[in-house]
Amino acid sequence: MQKTLLIGLNNSANFIVLTHYFIVFTSLMCGIHCIVDISFSLNHASIEKMVAQSKHRGQDHTSILSTQTENYQISLGHNLLKINNITDKSQQPFTDENYTLIFNGEIYNWKDLDKEFNFLNQSNSDTETLFYYLQLVAQDLNIWGKLKGIFAFVFWDKKQNILLSARDTYGVKPLYFALNNNCLTFSSEINSLIASGLVDKALHSPSIQEYLQYKFPLLPNTVFKNIQHHPCHLQFWDLTKKPLELPRGFLDKVENTIPTESNKILTQTNILLENAIHHQYSEHFPPALLLSGGVDSTLLLAKSTELGYKLPCLSIVCHEKNFTQDSYFAKLAAKQYNTHLQEVELQERHLELLPTLFQEADQPIGDGAIFTTYLICKEAKKDFRVLWSGAGADELFGGYNRHWAFCQYLKYPSFWLMAKKIARFLPFGRLGKRFLKGIDTSPSKTFINFCSLDILENRTATNTQIQTLDDALQWDREQYLQGDVLSLTDFWSMKHTIEVRVPYLDDDLANFARQIPANTLLRHGRKWILKHLLEQKGGKIYTQRKKEGFGLPFGHWLHNPKNSFLWDFTNNSQNAIFEYVPKGRFNYILQKHLSKQEDYTQELFALCALGWWLEKYPKV
Repeated sequence: MQKTLLIGLNNSANFIVLTHYFIVFTSLMCGIHCIVDISFSLNHASIEKMVAQSKHRGQDHTSILSTQTENYQISLGHNLLKINNITDKSQQPFTDENYTLIFNGEIYNWKDLDKEFNFLNQSNSDTETLFYYLQLVAQDLNIWGKLKGIFAFVFWDKKQNILLSARDTYGVKPLYFALNNNCLTFSSEINSLIASGLVDKALHSPSIQEYLQYKFPLLPNTVFKNIQHHPCHLQFWDLTKKPLELPRGFLDKVENTIPTESNKILTQTNILLENAIHHQYSEHFPPALLLSGGVDSTLLLAKSTELGYKLPCLSIVCHEKNFTQDSYFAKLAAKQYNTHLQEVELQERHLELLPTLFQEADQPIGDGAIFTTYLICKEAKKDFRVLWSGAGADELFGGYNRHWAFCQYLKYPSFWLMAKKIARFLPFGRLGKRFLKGIDTSPSKTFINFCSLDILENRTATNTQIQTLDDALQWDREQYLQGDVLSLTDFWSMKHTIEVRVPYLDDDLANFARQIPANTLLRHGRKWILKHLLEQKGGKIYTQRKKEGFGLPFGHWLHNPKNSFLWDFTNNSQNAIFEYVPKGRFNYILQKHLSKQEDYTQELFALCALGWWLEKYPKV
């Protein structure tokens, strides 16, 4: 006999279990949580703790469904942030007598799917479309791969005793899971999995070593032994298996019809970028743009203006001489494309926030963008629910300095190996010398060196063999983009209940770009496709500015003795930092930087982030 409990956790909720919850808007940005327990020892408090831990992900409505079958207990929880049409009928879990869905994201082609499969969509929503579509997928896995959008979901088929879970192709929407013999848990955030009390908090030392090399642990792992990133495809879970097992995976289908001529590539990219802007724009909560004055964000501004969308902009400004030129170019772009620019000032006093922020993180990411993302989203929350970002453009279109450096290395390996030997006599700047230091006879080691921090004296090799430029770009798309850029963007924006959209990762545009051969992407230099499109809109000044790296003046501020509090975690004997980084090496890096003999800005930021995060997980 099945028992069902559905709880609405907001004060206005007053409802009972119904056949359907009709959701009459087309965009849900939220937190999703699920627990399956085959040992029947599930405490309802676990799912409540998960939902409460993620309340910042959606405060418009929160609800939980708990039930059990003959084989297992299951609880599904949901935090709702409305992005489109507002209604009081917007509860999830979305359920009927046989199926239940929890969903974070937006399906852009839901109306096309309604027509293709003749769905009777009474709520006129993408949620109901997804609900019906997954019923078909559960019967025939061969029809998977038709969704276009950004999403993470868990779908329970009560009749077949299966779960379907998935993330979008590029990992825009987060989903983590933990599996032991008796219990399977999912959540949008690692902190919620930990809050459940069902997941072992043991740390994964190899992943922490990877963090110290790359600024993030390599996917699918996290810094916890028993928690993984959900892969960016469909997973099919058989709930009748005892013990529960890792499932089969089903990849999306991508067609390969890519032109090779430059003019055709430019034309198609332009069309797909315009479509992406149309897809991602919400009239109910108009977005603002995170504007750096670089190619990616300025092109979004120029194209949106051309298409009739008025995008107010936000930009970080810092008056330190060591800061980037972003604020100068952002002002220029806002004036040129006739939009309002709100500047968010970054000051040295903001360093006081870092210890707390690092400890709030679900896992450490040693990227200064966590700081600027947090600050700009905190300010944006006063006026906006949705921001647009240029994230993904560098990975898709070959925009990083390391892409160009690796391209040149592959063309002339003997020359660069010789140049490395005489590097100290050559007129290279800091970045050039850093790349020369990374040159190796092995292409794979060379690219990994280009991606690595200089913390560990013995670097670990990736399992992926990187022999070609295509391999290198694929590594950045599958690892750096998802494990660093998108992870930190989602986590720190949602801390302020802000949804960040990434138009460059719109399915059609991203699928098109990833099929263009890497040599073509760099045929005329880094990111030439996007630069050409921007120059067509009068943006040549932005395409000619230098690519700037770590923009936070963190390294400069470290020279101020007042900021030595950032290393206070080293005074805690229970902090495990020196179990992962030899104390001598740690002190060497810090002293070399403070004496201005070397620039270890990025390395010290990563060490600071890890050290404070480890305060939550003292030595056992």
